Amino acid sequence: MTLPPPVDELKYNKEKLGYFGELGMGAHAQIRFLQCAVNKDELDDITLIENIPGSERWEIRDLFQRDVDITRVEKSILPYLQDETKVKFFNPLTLVLLPVDVVSGVPDSDVPYVKPEKFAKDGHDYIRYERTGLFCVDQHESVAAYSKLCWNSNKVKLVAIDGQHRLSALKYWKELPGPKDLDTWQIPVVILGMFRADNIGNHKPASLLEIVRKTFMYINSRAEEVNEARRILLDDEEVEAVCAQELVQASHSNDCRPPGERDESRLPLLFFDWRGQVRWSDGGAASAQGAVLSIEEVHAWLTEYILGDKTSIALQLQDLDPPLSEIYRESGILTHEDTNVIRKRFKEIIYPGFSFLLDTFAPFKAYVQSLRRFEKEKTEESEAAKFAFQKLRFGSHTVLLGQMKDLADKSFGTIVEQLTKMRQDSFDELIERDIGMRAIVYAFADLKDTRDKINKKTASWKEHAEWFVPKLNKVYAGGWFGAYSDLSTEQRKILTHICFDAAGSIVNYKIADVPKALGPLLALLVLHQALPELTVERKAELWDQYSESLQATLRRGFRKEVKARLKDTFKGTQAEFIAEVNKVADKNVGDRLKLIEKKVMNP
Repeated sequence: MTLPPPVDELKYNKEKLGYFGELGMGAHAQIRFLQCAVNKDELDDITLIENIPGSERWEIRDLFQRDVDITRVEKSILPYLQDETKVKFFNPLTLVLLPVDVVSGVPDSDVPYVKPEKFAKDGHDYIRYERTGLFCVDQHESVAAYSKLCWNSNKVKLVAIDGQHRLSALKYWKELPGPKDLDTWQIPVVILGMFRADNIGNHKPASLLEIVRKTFMYINSRAEEVNEARRILLDDEEVEAVCAQELVQASHSNDCRPPGERDESRLPLLFFDWRGQVRWSDGGAASAQGAVLSIEEVHAWLTEYILGDKTSIALQLQDLDPPLSEIYRESGILTHEDTNVIRKRFKEIIYPGFSFLLDTFAPFKAYVQSLRRFEKEKTEESEAAKFAFQKLRFGSHTVLLGQMKDLADKSFGTIVEQLTKMRQDSFDELIERDIGMRAIVYAFADLKDTRDKINKKTASWKEHAEWFVPKLNKVYAGGWFGAYSDLSTEQRKILTHICFDAAGSIVNYKIADVPKALGPLLALLVLHQALPELTVERKAELWDQYSESLQATLRRGFRKEVKARLKDTFKGTQAEFIAEVNKVADKNVGDRLKLIEKKVMNP
């Protein structure tokens, strides 16, 4: 058998022989692959996204790989590979050909159509798929196993999207001194190339990294399921997920600017736990230390309070020309083209106001200032601190071995302790807990709807935020988000059965509970700051609207309290007991609503 002919060696410096295959096309894209094996020296040609220089500046949703669990690598996978008493086998590593700009480190977003070219050599027929200067696949037409892949390693990275723990263990083992069994291994791999499926029509496939990301999702949804945070980060088919990605991406983009060009008032990426809790092989779990908001929480706000069944109005989708796809209108699933439209609409319409809320809410603003000062001080003190902050942002740093790794890990531990204390000292209890921000976002969104109806025109989200936040900051300064023991007597009374029970434990904190509890109360407290803007009639309307939301919650709380108080002393039948409980509870609800009305509806 004559091997496939060489291609231009000036273009390509790496090659592999193997079995060619194609997977079914979809979304205007197609994957062609070569199944083969690599030796230990060729492991140096394979990398992870996090190890590509400049990848920290990529879109946040493109940093999709799980953090490498070093404990699992060192304590589980590596000992298995080294154990001479065990038979070795594992599934092929899944690798992707990823063109990356040599200077900037920016990945190529293009997925072009490549016209197949047939040619013959030494009596054998081939089909060539070539992205000139990047990579070239020669498919043997009759014997797929005699196919060939060439690529330029200066322009194309071979990135592992499945099997990164095995790859890390193999690379770690390779660097250990002395002869080893690995010296003779042939490690199975599948190398994927992404292509546009056809050259017909105006439809284009998603970007290269979007296709890689979806491939990663499909692989991992059939294996170890990705956590909810990672699902949100990777999901391009759900409106709320796409919008949550954009909020985090804005912080990431700002942080990636040179220090003198950043907007220091904006939330840093460290503010968000965008990777989600990672469960390690030793049974432990870790979330991003120092982070205040999780991407799951942001997603929940968008789903329950801002978008959800109000998506069309909130994003003004009814004004689109052309409209979103029929697929979305029928199933709620975004196409690639729809996703791009939603990203643009969110950034233009909702993001300016939503980000203003988060950036200028008083405790968040103060924490961000402290956080930025702290990072500047630490990174100026030592090189190790720079790697420690890299790990805080992205889950790992680029130093794998040696003294600098030890220094970076030690610095990381110290910084985490200080950040934890900084966060604990920065927020009142209800803000530290999810319930406070849930109430704020609910009140923010609901008051926008209310004000738009009152004013008979739709204000921009930014205009609404500029009205809302100063009033919110006054409510915060008034101590309404404090721990039960820190509240004034009047505040404690008002908040009992709304967000605290009679013993001071937090209640009604779930995402679906807040719109009937702390959310409407906070809306009333914000409106209290705007009383001069309201007529007597408007005050009455607003009080009826928000107090009605509180009645059922207060009644449930008072009934529980009254039951506990009367159960051992009441004399009468069960029906009489229930009637008495309801009577007392209803009176207590009426008295409590009068107290709240007096507080919030009077100057």
